[in-house]
Amino acid sequence: MKAAYSYRRWSTKGQGDESRNSRKRQTDSADKWIAEHGNGEYYLSKEVFEDAGKSGYKGKHLETDAYGKAKGELMRFIQMVEAGKIKHGSILLIDEYSRFSRLPATKSLALFSQVISSGIGIVFTGSHEKRVINESLLTKEPHILYFIIGEMIRSYTESAERSRKIIAAKQSKKAMMQAGAIVAHNNIPKYFTFNCDKKVYEHNDKTPIVIELVNGILAGKSLYEMTVDLNKREIGTFRYGAKWHPCSVRQILRNPVLKGEYLGNKDYVPEIIDADTFARIQNILKGNSSNRGKKSELVNIFRGIAFCGHCGHHMTVTGGIKKGIPYRYLRCTNYYVNNKNCNTNFIRLKPMEEDFFGKFLAKNPHNLVNGEDKAELEALQKEITIKTSRLNSVSSNIEKLFEMMDGMDVSEGKAKLSKLNSERDDLKTQLDDLNLKINSIQDTPEIKLPDEVLVEIEDVPMTLDNSIKGPVYTTEDEAHWFRIYAALANNEWREKVRVVLPALIGKVVIKDHKFFVYNRMGRLVSESSTYPSLRNNTDQWKASLKTWTTRKRNGNIEKVARKVKSN
Repeated sequence: MKAAYSYRRWSTKGQGDESRNSRKRQTDSADKWIAEHGNGEYYLSKEVFEDAGKSGYKGKHLETDAYGKAKGELMRFIQMVEAGKIKHGSILLIDEYSRFSRLPATKSLALFSQVISSGIGIVFTGSHEKRVINESLLTKEPHILYFIIGEMIRSYTESAERSRKIIAAKQSKKAMMQAGAIVAHNNIPKYFTFNCDKKVYEHNDKTPIVIELVNGILAGKSLYEMTVDLNKREIGTFRYGAKWHPCSVRQILRNPVLKGEYLGNKDYVPEIIDADTFARIQNILKGNSSNRGKKSELVNIFRGIAFCGHCGHHMTVTGGIKKGIPYRYLRCTNYYVNNKNCNTNFIRLKPMEEDFFGKFLAKNPHNLVNGEDKAELEALQKEITIKTSRLNSVSSNIEKLFEMMDGMDVSEGKAKLSKLNSERDDLKTQLDDLNLKINSIQDTPEIKLPDEVLVEIEDVPMTLDNSIKGPVYTTEDEAHWFRIYAALANNEWREKVRVVLPALIGKVVIKDHKFFVYNRMGRLVSESSTYPSLRNNTDQWKASLKTWTTRKRNGNIEKVARKVKSN
């Protein structure tokens, strides 16, 4: 049986809600086609491709990031087909053509041709044409292209006309607002409600939360403190986010609607605070921004590939400067959202970088990442050779048997022929699977420390001698580590490595003060030792805290004694 993949798309997040029925309609359409037209030839894959809130008119479902990785689900499907992860002969189930694309006809036709020519069939399950549209069908019945092109033109013109009307309506509404009229507007914050009868905005049940935030910032509370409190009380956010974040609280407190102003129109909504109080809050927020610790000037090499091993969130670099000494560490982004989770899951960045580059990256990472893959690749190629040889033998036997049976009705020969045909089909299927596995093993680039940023090491005696100027090493290993330290301090080198790392490894997972390196196939290839955290319950930290407390107490005693003696 061949796989059928369901693709669903809608332009706004709200369309996927149960009340809007878009997800359910497209899901039911795919299920119904499998039941009525699959004929046992296709099965519905569990992997679903869904672009929620991505505009087909703007091509958001086809976008890729800076590394060429798909951001939209339709593009992810296309890339999986190109990589061989989805077999030729599979089909893509789409409710109607407008779900596939609303681009101009020329671009839409190129996209359609790209999918069809890659060996994938398309079925528009909600249209009258419910057959599998593939290269074979289009060759036999080219008139079907009239239907496809017609749908392309219809989808684009509908979206273009809708866009024109929306732009005109917004311009009209903006003109009315500039003239002083108060009209309903989608971008008005959710703590105001428009009264259709009175044609005015009014406060609602969300306004007290805003007042609470205002009083909190005026009372000296931090944005983070208020965020944690709101999340602990499980108070819902005003938009789509599930949890509060300091940035969302800051955005609310900076919005001029608090003093009744919207889009430059004063007294457009009822004020929550007066203009003087609003100005005080802005000064507080500005002071908080200027008092933040100095950001590290070093490039974050692990950006986008470091993940928390507990909750799966991204890890980001945080830190500051204390007594002139900078410190940096990776911490889970979930720490800022909900203090109940991952509040101790962070790792010192300096020793992690040194270990990662000194023990992993600087020592032929190509073999470390792909060593097992190479062995697996050799085994697969050997198996393919055996299967291919057997397939050729079976095909030869079938030809010979055909010659012997020419004009004869021999039941024994027919049974043997049927057995050989079955074996040949089975071998072809096995070869397809083996080739699919080979295609899924991805090569990674070989990377080394760029020579142009390495510190030049002069030919000096490998001895410790204070009279010799410059770095002197006792062993080759020390020279190796000195190169690592110098390279890590070079931002140009760090940027080069940051760009190439996503192509080299899949991800780095931080868990329990260790890091784990995975290749792009999801296989664990390296594991670090445990690093002491900045604050945890390890014996090392407790001993350090005890020593620090003792020194502080003794220092205070000596300070008091000197003060008494001087008096």
